[in-house]
Amino acid sequence: MYRTLLAACLLAGLPLAAQASDALSYNLIEAGYIHTDSDNASADGVAIKAMLALHPSVHVFADYSAQRVDQVDVDVDQWRAGIGWNHELSSTTDLLLRASWLGWRPEYGSDVDGYALELGGRLFANHRWEVEALAGWENYAEHNGINPEPEFYGRLGAVARFNEHWGLGAQVRLGKQSSREWFIGPRASW
Repeated sequence: MYRTLLAACLLAGLPLAAQASDALSYNLIEAGYIHTDSDNASADGVAIKAMLALHPSVHVFADYSAQRVDQVDVDVDQWRAGIGWNHELSSTTDLLLRASWLGWRPEYGSDVDGYALELGGRLFANHRWEVEALAGWENYAEHNGINPEPEFYGRLGAVARFNEHWGLGAQVRLGKQSSREWFIGPRASW
């Protein structure tokens, strides 16, 4: 009885013990240009993104952007910080599950916080290309009468790798209700 229970517990823990694909790094930093476009306004600015592996299958990540809304000359800062789980599906493909805390800080008006959940994958296509696709859901909390609608979104990205440590990354985030966001910039990984 105890041996059966022990074997069942070990088998249940195998997916959590799986490591990231050897071809994909979860230690990286990238910075670059970000552009946000919505039905009412557009904004441009800079962003920095970082990821750090805590364990072969667990990573933390953080993003920060500072943008200026063109039509009204107002600055808006956004940040995201979270934790992710990565599971190797093959030697070049990882399954991703992420949870993050979000912040939206306009120059004038109320600060708004929220959270997001993402599910997707990363693929090491070849020694020159890496791609990423994630489906997400975000929800911002009501604050001072502002109650943004929860939203599903998609995030697609690619990295053109110059060598093992350097590349050029591009990413687009498309939401059903909110803005579209584009990012491009160099990436360093180790």
